[in-house]
Amino acid sequence: MNRVFERIKDLDYAYVTIGVEENETANKRLYSRMGFSEVVKICDYDPCDVNEDYSPDDCHEYILLKKAFD
Repeated sequence: MNRVFERIKDLDYAYVTIGVEENETANKRLYSRMGFSEVVKICDYDPCDVNEDYSPDDCHEYILLKKAFD
């Protein structure tokens, strides 16, 4: 993941996000240790999972976390 973060910074992105479900406590701890400290929003659809009309499908609610780069 650190190599991915370095590449993202090299491309001049200011931050990266990741989604995690509320009940995934181990993943939330891991992401926190990796610097995902800001809650962006609670999501109830996955923009990458679309139906035949190209509209996002509903999904389990998840938290969108943000890691900012200095």
